[in-house]
Amino acid sequence: MKVLIVSNCLIKKDKDELYCMENLYHILKRFSSLGELTLCALPYTPQKTSNVIESCLSEFVKCENVFFIKKNHIKTDYKTKEILKKCVQESDLVIGYVPCINAYTALKYAKEYNKKYMSYVVGCPWDSLWNHSFSGKCLAPKAFFQLKRCLKKTDYALYVTEHFLQKRYPSKGIVCGCSDVRIPETDEDVLIRRLNLLNTYSDHQIFNIVTIASYSVRYKGQHYVIRALAKLKKKGICKYHYYLIGSGDKTRLEKLAVKLGVAEQVHFEGIVPHSHIFEKLDEMHIYIQPSLQEGLPRAVVEAMSRGLLCICANTAAMPEMVDSKYVVNRKSVNDIVDLLNDLSIENLKDQAIRNFEEAKKYDDQILDLKRNAFFKKVKKDVESNIP
Repeated sequence: MKVLIVSNCLIKKDKDELYCMENLYHILKRFSSLGELTLCALPYTPQKTSNVIESCLSEFVKCENVFFIKKNHIKTDYKTKEILKKCVQESDLVIGYVPCINAYTALKYAKEYNKKYMSYVVGCPWDSLWNHSFSGKCLAPKAFFQLKRCLKKTDYALYVTEHFLQKRYPSKGIVCGCSDVRIPETDEDVLIRRLNLLNTYSDHQIFNIVTIASYSVRYKGQHYVIRALAKLKKKGICKYHYYLIGSGDKTRLEKLAVKLGVAEQVHFEGIVPHSHIFEKLDEMHIYIQPSLQEGLPRAVVEAMSRGLLCICANTAAMPEMVDSKYVVNRKSVNDIVDLLNDLSIENLKDQAIRNFEEAKKYDDQILDLKRNAFFKKVKKDVESNIP
């Protein structure tokens, strides 16, 4: 079976080898169980991204099966249309990594050529655009209804959330809710070490807070945490240090920290290779995701698996994941201040146990069983449709 994947993900071609980000590597490897993969994706350009593109795809994607297309925000350009049309015609199943304009164009061709189509739903365009800028607010309604229409027409839908995206963008096709998070088998020693460490702490200890997200994307919300630190400092509370891990331009956030007088409490770590993320999380005490747009953020689950107390905004699927006591209103600096002001060592211990146990739901083996059952249904249905 021939499977076409259309996305805005970055692929780097170096001589006869193909490379991508580690998380995308595992996603594509899962899809390769459906058949021979063809990719329509964006070319990696070092000048436009600082993401780590180091995972080799040669194991399951051939160089001749990768077609580079242009990223389109409003309408697919003519050259990309021609590439998509040809690739759809030669495929048995088309997978659109949505929301994505080019993926919607691929859906149109899939219907035209009687090909089965799967929507891989990874985020909410309404949240991302509405919280981006004034121009984003103008585009949000159209993007919202484009994804709604796509899901109504799709044959199969794979969502990265259990409830949120399914409810907002329902599908009449065969549906599966399964996170793309990849957590290795949880080791009980991680929780024991965390609890033993907390037993040595007092409530006046320095505590490390961390967020993993791009510096350049305003809707990731790191500025709300920096403002919360400034408010706490005015109350004489300076025990929290904020570590920001991610790519992008840190200038905006750095200037804000200086302006508010908390620069000594805000630390920009830059890109940390995923292979070292767990080591970095083990140095932290609290994970915070103040985002205004998410699907089901992998970093939150990874933090939970290391026994960190997690604070999340009331955004997308995040309230499904963390203790409701640690869900703050979007954009609310005061909510963050109140939570941090009242935190105790006992809170950290209780949440270490709760989050560690909750993270077990995202164990590789459990998610693979669920995903593979869905893929089995899809493959059987697609093959029955092949002439």
